[in-house]
Amino acid sequence: MGEKKSYKLTKEEKAKGQMEYAAQSIVEQARMNDWKQIGFTTSSKSDRALKTIAECVKELGKKDEFETQILETLTQYPKNVFEAEKCDTVVFVERYAYCKYSELETCLELMKKHNVSVLGVITYR
Repeated sequence: MGEKKSYKLTKEEKAKGQMEYAAQSIVEQARMNDWKQIGFTTSSKSDRALKTIAECVKELGKKDEFETQILETLTQYPKNVFEAEKCDTVVFVERYAYCKYSELETCLELMKKHNVSVLGVITYR
């Protein structure tokens, strides 16, 4: 009998797969709801993960002509809520043990006050 081979994914491969899964989920929701403009933001400091997920969604939704917009941190730049109003929905991208729950709560309240649709929160390590 042949030897069993063990295929283990690296941390980077796992992270990439999870990001692609999240992006695909967003694209599917956008197709179902006929969204064209999707915003990405965070409650903490601006992060490269915002750009990564936004680019992945834009690439996956290329044939649907989705537009993605990165909104700077709402706790530091509250005026960006007016940019968020132009989006069909907004996704928060938050890093574990990096963001403060109170800041995220404040951002969500701000979004609710301005009737901005929030699709959800993507968390990562």
